Formats: sequence, C-alpha cells, structure tokens
Amino acid sequence: MQILKNDGVNMKKNIVYTDLSSKNLSPVIKSSYLFCPDPEIYKRKILEDRQVNNYEIELILESNGSMIIDDKNYKIKENDIIFRKPGQTTQGILPYKCYAIIFEMTNKKNSDLTQYKNEIIDKIPQMFTTKYPNRYIPFFDTILKEYINPTSASAILFKINILQILYLMHLEINSPYLENSITNSGYHTSLKKALEYVNNNWNKSFSIDDIAKHSNLSKNHFIKIFTKSIGKTPNNYLTDYRIQKAKELLAMTNLSIIEVSLKCGYDNIPYFSFLFKKKTSTSPSEFRKIHTYI
Repeated sequence: MQILKNDGVNMKKNIVYTDLSSKNLSPVIKSSYLFCPDPEIYKRKILEDRQVNNYEIELILESNGSMIIDDKNYKIKENDIIFRKPGQTTQGILPYKCYAIIFEMTNKKNSDLTQYKNEIIDKIPQMFTTKYPNRYIPFFDTILKEYINPTSASAILFKINILQILYLMHLEINSPYLENSITNSGYHTSLKKALEYVNNNWNKSFSIDDIAKHSNLSKNHFIKIFTKSIGKTPNNYLTDYRIQKAKELLAMTNLSIIEVSLKCGYDNIPYFSFLFKKKTSTSPSEFRKIHTYI
C-alpha cells in the first residue's frame, strides 16, 4: 500500500483548551477544496498521517475507503460528515471523494493548537452519516467557488456559510424534529408516526392516548420507548413543541393571546399563560413586546 505525502505538518504541537461562547464564533477560512483523486490510480493508497492544525469538515461524496483518526479506523461511506479538531491525528485511506473546508474557529491568532469548548461544537461527533446531504452541499459549493474567486467581501460569505454548516450539523445531531434521535431505535416506525402526529396536529386538542394509538403501541409502552429515544416524555415534547409554535405566532402574527392559546391546542387560557411563562420566563404579552416593534 503506497503512502502519499500531503501538506500536513507532522511535528506535534501543544493543544490548548479554552471556552468560547456561541456568540463569539467567528470562523475564518484557511482552505477549501474538492478532493477527488482518480479511484483507479489511487485505489487503496493511503495519505501520510498528520496532526490536524485547524478545524476541518469533510462531506464524503463517494467512498470505498476509510480514515484513521486518533488511531481509530473508520470505514467511510457516501454522505458521511467528518469533523476534526486541532491536535487530532488523521490519515486517509483512498479511494474517496469529498468536499473539504479547513478553518479557524475565531480570528484570534494562537501559536499553539486551540480546541474550543462550546455548547454547539461539543455536541457534534467526530463522524456521522447525514440524512440530508442536499442541505449541506450548497454551502460547501458556495465556499469552494468563493475560495477560488475571492473578493473583498469573501470573509463575510465564508463566515456565514461555515456557521450554516455548523448549525445544520448541530441541528441534525440534537433535534428530534430531524429524526436523528430515533434512527437507531427498534421502534423507529412507531416513533416516526408519533412525531408526525404531533407535528401535524399540534394546533388541535388531543391526548397522549391519541399519540400512542397512532403509533400502534400501548400507552405505557409508548411513553417508555418515546422517553428513552427522544430524551423527554411525550407530554413534555408536546408542550415544548406547542410553546415553540406559540412564540412564533406571538412574534409573527397579530393574533390575540386568546387566539394563540386556542390555536396551540389550549382552551384553558390561564393554563396556557402559566405554561408559557414556565417555559420562557416571560408571559405571552411580555414576550410579544420584546419580539415585536410597535
């Protein structure tokens, strides 16, 4: 198996860990490319191992290869997303084709390798398979084209698109609305039906019994499976979803609070106001004042 040299730096550097709030995320592009070596020429060839100097994201477009990250070998396939951090070691085993972006997480210059501790970054795994590659490809493509033909405003475009990619990754991994929380469950079909029922009927009055019946499970078994897979009880999920919709209606429509309450499935207006304040720390009327301009 032939080893192909690359531009990575093999001299080990110190790794510094530091906190970074989400509001201070300000990605700066270092490189962007489409990696597509001829699979017939480079079949089963491996790249030279290297230490990662910046943050790196790769979207696998085609693959019969694998990747070693921190001495662990991963079989990579189409639609895999790889997220590497400064200080890790990596080595690619061809053939595979991918979009790649290399960037610093902030515009601060550091002599050592810096890994940032952040509530968004920390929840993104080293590798996962996206169910929605077509959501990511436009951002990778835009970054690559702008990197090839940069302008004075390119830094803004790079930052926007890298943040979009990070947001999509975080959303897909952590949001049950994208089904990621239920894909590994043996009750995937039942849970999917339950989520669809809630998402399509949130503005109507129904009970947990109705959701369980729609998912073809007994109520007690449904509650147990749902809570284990989603991370919250069906009742809490339904409440959170309805409050999310209520916030949108309060901020984006002129519906009265009574109308918003009824539209979100609550015919008991005081109870709706109680739940809303419990979840948001503000009353519906206060929330509207904060998020609308009069």
